[in-house]
Amino acid sequence: MIGTCPSCLNKVPLTIPGQAAWTKPDGRTAAAMLYKCPTCNEVMARFLVGSAGRAATDLVGQWPPEGVRPAHRAVPLPIAMDWEEAHKALGVGLWKSAVAMARRAVQGVCIEKGADPKKKLFLQIDELKVSQTLHPHLVEWAQRIRAFGNTGVHPGEDGLDDVSKEAATAVVSFLDQLLHYVYELPDELATTLPPP
Repeated sequence: MIGTCPSCLNKVPLTIPGQAAWTKPDGRTAAAMLYKCPTCNEVMARFLVGSAGRAATDLVGQWPPEGVRPAHRAVPLPIAMDWEEAHKALGVGLWKSAVAMARRAVQGVCIEKGADPKKKLFLQIDELKVSQTLHPHLVEWAQRIRAFGNTGVHPGEDGLDDVSKEAATAVVSFLDQLLHYVYELPDELATTLPPP
């Protein structure tokens, strides 16, 4: 099976070192599969179900969740923890939780970069725009993450009943890019380029 390893994030042909399948009393099927990555040798477990008379092919759980990895060393710990939780939620299909944690990470960035912690997130982002702490593109990304994050934490306020997988994936991807530009690139420049 070709799949994305949740540990090294490479798309590779995964081997199956172990599996078990069974039929429940109501006729539904279930299976537990172990997959091994040929690149990093890490193992993941997947749990599948199927309707009566059909093979178990519908994924209901995986450990470790896809995309779980540590944050970059330059990302401050509270923000890194929120970023990791956003990725974990995304990996297990908790779309509202993923966008809510991404929003929380953005607020952490704003506070860490000097925005007034007592203000609402919209105003904190605007504060960083006015002070030119964030590039205008990053301000736009932060506002989009904030808007979708509101859907995860404030039900019904904006007319959206749910968050789609596509929206959650995009929001977490925007967060990745925001943290890359704000923390990772400056750290990499400082550690790889010799002083002038």
